[in-house]
Amino acid sequence: MWPWFLAPSTNRESTVAAATPAASSSINGGAFAKGRNQQQNVKAVIADVLGHGNEKCMLPGQLEAGWAAHTAKAGGLLFSAAEVAAFNELATEAGQPLWKPESFKTVVI
Repeated sequence: MWPWFLAPSTNRESTVAAATPAASSSINGGAFAKGRNQQQNVKAVIADVLGHGNEKCMLPGQLEAGWAAHTAKAGGLLFSAAEVAAFNELATEAGQPLWKPESFKTVVI
């Protein structure tokens, strides 16, 4: 577990939209195996992919979804100590104020 720095609030709301079609019936031709609907079929296909010795494999976007959940739970963007240091290098080059890690809320993930 590493400490992560939560960026100070900018009083801007951000939302994450779910990647689901507005009308799933528009892409459901009713031709899924075993009479399943689209959601049931996707769940069955993922279960099949993760089975048969593949239980520890990762699905595309799994890391990103996990970090999106951490970010949402923390209430803002998360930066590692290395990222804060890298931003400070760029700030120095650009003549901008440095980020002060002590001014950030720290969360442990």
